[in-house]
Amino acid sequence: MATSRNWNDQDEDVLLTILEEMYSSTYDMMNTSGFGWDDQKKCVVVDSDNVLQLWVKKYPNASYKPNKPFPLYPRLCTVFGRDRATCSMVESAAEAIENMGLEIEDGDETFEMPPTSPTSSPSIGTSSAS
Repeated sequence: MATSRNWNDQDEDVLLTILEEMYSSTYDMMNTSGFGWDDQKKCVVVDSDNVLQLWVKKYPNASYKPNKPFPLYPRLCTVFGRDRATCSMVESAAEAIENMGLEIEDGDETFEMPPTSPTSSPSIGTSSAS
């Protein structure tokens, strides 16, 4: 039986940062000629040692290396896929959450949070056969 874990905000920030860094490294590889995805092994594969050596020179601090299973990558494409930035204004998910909180605190506007419980939605008309 699996045990549950109670996450605090710092744990969540660290986990998000690690996953985002791993996704980013994997994404960069997948968009470089000579790299591909092995769906059976759930990892990035590389065509040759030369391609890998050039990539490691370009990205020496990459958090993901080829041939290491990363089964979460396809799911993380959905989470982080459209949120890639490549210029000086890049921020991690944890930084974005923190900055949103700072913007709300610094602003003159008051924001109301939506209710946490689901609200009833209008029912969709259905017909029943008699």
